[in-house]
Order: sequence, then structure tokens, then C-alpha cells
Amino acid sequence: STGIAGVARDTSGAILPGVTVEAASPALIERVRSVTTDTQGQYKILDLRPGTYTVTFTLPGFSTFKREGIELQAQFTATVNADMAVGSLEETIVVSGASPLVDTQNVVKRNVVQKDQIDAMPTSKNWSTIGVMTVGVFSNQSDVGGSAGEHQNQLKAHGGSFNDRIVQLDGLMLANMACAYSCTGLSTNDASTQELSYEFGAISAETAGGGVRVNIIPKEGGNRFSGSGFFNFANSAMQGNNIGAALRSQGILTSDSIENIYDASGAYGGPLKEDKLWFWTAHRYWGYEQIRTNTFEELNPFDLKFEADTTKPGTEIQKNKSSDMRLTWQMSPKNRLSVYYNWAPRTTDNWGLGSTVQPGAAQFQNIPLSHFETGTFRSTLTSKMLFEAAMGNMTQNWTREAARNSPSSQLLPVTDQLLGIRFRAYDLAYSQNITSLRSYRSSLSYVTGSHAFKVGMTLAEGPATTINTQNFDTALIVRNGVPFQVTVRTTPYTARERLVADLGIYAQDSWTVKRLTVNAGVRFDYLNNRVDAQTAPGGTWIGPRSFDALNNVPNWKDIGPRFGMAYD
Repeated sequence: STGIAGVARDTSGAILPGVTVEAASPALIERVRSVTTDTQGQYKILDLRPGTYTVTFTLPGFSTFKREGIELQAQFTATVNADMAVGSLEETIVVSGASPLVDTQNVVKRNVVQKDQIDAMPTSKNWSTIGVMTVGVFSNQSDVGGSAGEHQNQLKAHGGSFNDRIVQLDGLMLANMACAYSCTGLSTNDASTQELSYEFGAISAETAGGGVRVNIIPKEGGNRFSGSGFFNFANSAMQGNNIGAALRSQGILTSDSIENIYDASGAYGGPLKEDKLWFWTAHRYWGYEQIRTNTFEELNPFDLKFEADTTKPGTEIQKNKSSDMRLTWQMSPKNRLSVYYNWAPRTTDNWGLGSTVQPGAAQFQNIPLSHFETGTFRSTLTSKMLFEAAMGNMTQNWTREAARNSPSSQLLPVTDQLLGIRFRAYDLAYSQNITSLRSYRSSLSYVTGSHAFKVGMTLAEGPATTINTQNFDTALIVRNGVPFQVTVRTTPYTARERLVADLGIYAQDSWTVKRLTVNAGVRFDYLNNRVDAQTAPGGTWIGPRSFDALNNVPNWKDIGPRFGMAYD
């Protein structure tokens, strides 16, 4: 949780209970959040937005103590203490100093990447490729200058699994451990991103799993109108070529090289009503066209031998769009509502293209429907109690299809066993994949100066349908152009499954005693999946068949303790 905490004392070092502590920032639509120090002189102000804060301490009979310029990052608790001198209320002591750099109350290992750093990095502007800038975090993408694009983005840490990662926006899942429900991932709009937070060790009980937790911190607008614009571009004239005589003698004629890479975005936001209703909207267009190493169109696509047309190298082309809007409404002094919508379609021509997959055998991935929406409600019930509830939905409809603009893509697929290449046509089942991942979370926090106790739940559920078809349910394997083996498929068929519940219930406390803070929690996790009853028509190689529903595949339950200590 993002916040400010500390202790108030008088100039003799005695603790001061009952001090009113206010955190003020333009990042807060309510402008100011306030608490009171407890009997130990301690206070905590949690659930703050990243931004620049001024912290003010007031107590009758003492001079007002003010600390300015506190830079607060996501998932960071800044320690701000006050030494208050006896004096009149009219006296204010302003203390200047560098922002706290060390979180002395939490044990989470994390790294935060801010927007100016994101813009400066020579990589794709997505959470996966930027994540590798964190020591110990690895991506499934190798990216230089934006060449990786958006392909099943995943992260892992400390030698773990790529599937054991959670990606969240507004604390709601964009991608989870169940790849079937979010495999393509959502192309997030970096023009709406304020910070990216990566947690990769000692994660709290709020989160399942032990992998990487990515939290995308969005922009919300503010009390003044502001905007941003970004553009970068590269083409083949900006790249060298290392294909020399030595490589050509080994049959390597082309290398991975760019035809063009582009990324353009614009964003604008501000108040619809000052201190009451803010908006932020952003629109982004990005993609690439790249030649892949030793891939070529065929000279004769109608025979069973692959002969490369070296004048026509194979290219992979991706086009992305993202448009989003966020509204933040201060419903009352204690209640706030935020809603968000992101629409992000994508197409990739010749997806999977490589030296063993020639252009005709690559696929066209089309994601015409891809959107993510959230609603988040926060209520400050008292100065010590905070309630939060949110829900979100990610819906995608995407296909694997025959390569477009290839003269052989509608013919029988062929694999040359001696050359180890696939050509002519895509040899796996064409499919349409329809997924809807719905996520929910709720929490209640009780915060005194010494304690920050929190209970809550997270839940994800939703259906996934895969419609498998095949223009040809037979694929050939050849040697020197002579068929000697076939692969036959049981298409067409439709697979239906449902994530019944990915549920977590947790309780945790952060307890500070003098210089020691103990973070303790426990989490109960429940994962249940179901395969629905389904039927399939007959095909060339198999007759009609039907299958009963399968429940509890799997049905897992787990209780996990979380414990850590931080000493200031």
C-alpha cells in the first residue's frame, strides 16, 4: 500500500498522542487526507496516490510542523517524523529535506518505473519488456528498440515460472496464472500510465502466488488541464547489416531487421468540475514491420519442395491500437468512485514466422475485440477505517487464421523433414478464442498509528471457448519433395471450459513497535475449474462424439502464511 507514516515527538523526545497529521497533494481529488497520532505518538496514512505531498502536524500548545516536497512512489511507505516545539498555533516550522528513499515499514522487494523513464527506454512500452530492467526479473520477450511488440507477454523472477505472475490495473487482474483466460494479454496504454510497480519478493497476503506482481498505476487527471504527446520511429536506413560472406557461405542470407517501427500517442485530462470530477483520456497507435532471418516466399507454391524466392523475404507485421478513458468522481468528502475503459484491438500478419516456419506456414492473429473495464469505490468510513471494493472485466475474441496474402495458404500444409521447415500453409488448427475474465476485490482496513490491519478478498471467474476449425485436416511430411507421412486432425470441435473461482481471502497486520515493524498475514486460496459438457460433429477422420461435463479440474485449496520484519 502507498502511504506516509511516522511518529510525532516534542523537542525533548517525548511522544505526542493526539497530533492531527494532514497529507495534502494535487494528486488527491479530495486534496487532503488526515489522521491522528495514537497513544504511541505514531500515525499511518495509507491508500495515497503517487505524487508530491506536504505533511502538516498540528497540536494545541505546539508550533505547527510542516514537511514539504515528499515524493511518494507506488507501493512505498515514506517515513516522515515530526519534532514539535512548544509555541502558539500561529507559528509554523517548515522543514526541508530530501524525500525518504528507504521504506522502513514494509519488507516487499519492489521496483517502480516512472513515466519519464518509460519514455526514455529503447524498448516496447509494455510492462513485460520494461520489467527486465529490474534485477532478477526475466521476460519471455527479447526486445531491442520496440522489435518485440505484443506477444503473450510474461515475466518471472528467481528462476520461477512465467505462469506464476499477476498483472493488475486498479488492483484488478489483466493477466493471471490461468493462461487460457488471458493468453494474448491486453495492450496497455502507456500514455495513461503514471508508474509501473514490480513486486518480486516478500509479497503481502493481498496477492496470490510467489512470482512477479505487476501493478499498473494509472493517471487520473487533476484540477488543471494538461496533456502529453509522444512519437518515435525507425526504418531500415537506421539499422546496420552484419550479413557478410562468412554467413552467406553457410546459407544465411537475411537477418532479423526492421522495415519500420513506430509508436505515437496523445493524452489529455483535467477537471470536469474542480475537486469533484476529473477525466483522463489517451489514444495510442504502434506497431512494426520486420524481416525475419532466412524466411522467404516460395518460387513455386504448388509443388512439395521448398525453393526460396530470395527477392521476397518474409516479413512479420503487427498493428496495435489503444484508446482509453478514466473518470474520477469525489461523490462526497468521504466517498470516491473511479471508472475506466480501454479498447485495444491488434493484428499480427505472419505471426510465428522464423527460419523453420516460412511465410505461408505462419499464421494471421486477429484480435478485433479486446477491452478492459473497471469500477473502483473507496470510502473513508472514519479517520481510522477505509473500505474499498472494485470489479473489472477483460473480454477478448481472437483468432488463429491462415496467413494473409500468401498464394499457398489455402493448400495442404507441408513439413520438410530433412530441412526441418514448415511451408506452404499453416499446419495447426485454425481457431477462434472467446474469453471473459471477470475479477473482483474488496477490503476493509483499520489503521491506527501503530497498526494497519486489513482483511479482504479477491476473486476471478469466467468462461473460455475455443472453436477449432481446419481448412485441411491433413498435413504432409515430405523428404526431398516425396510424401512419406501424414498428420490427421480431429477437427472441427469446440472446447468449452470455465474458471469457476480463483478465490483468495486474507488478513494481515503491519505492527510498529518503536523501530521494529512486523508484517504478518495469512491467505486462503481456492482454485476451481470446470470443463462443460460438449459435442463435436464428425470430420474426415472421426465421427460425431460427445463428452460429459468434468467438474473440479482442478479443485485446489491452500493456506499460506506471510511474515516479515523491518527494522529502522
